[in-house]
Amino acid sequence: MRIDGDVMTEGYVRAIGHVVGSSYNDDISSGETAASLRVQYLRKHYALLSAEDKYGRLAVTYFFVSGLALLAIPSLMTVVKIVILFIRNSIGTVGA
Repeated sequence: MRIDGDVMTEGYVRAIGHVVGSSYNDDISSGETAASLRVQYLRKHYALLSAEDKYGRLAVTYFFVSGLALLAIPSLMTVVKIVILFIRNSIGTVGA
């Protein structure tokens, strides 16, 4: 998500600030810039969402690792076949 330009309006930043428990007006008056508040609020919002659903993150991690392992099986089989062919050719040329 971009944090510059018209993509994130001031109203949107205020709404995210409200969700994370910060006051946009108080933060701006304390010397924060609008750009730094955008980043700060987005980081807090992401942390809240991430901590909110631990079981969901565990499930996604499990399925990701399982899928990666399943995708690795054909690659490992190919590597084993190539190594076996390399060993057979190396042994065959040494004895000849």
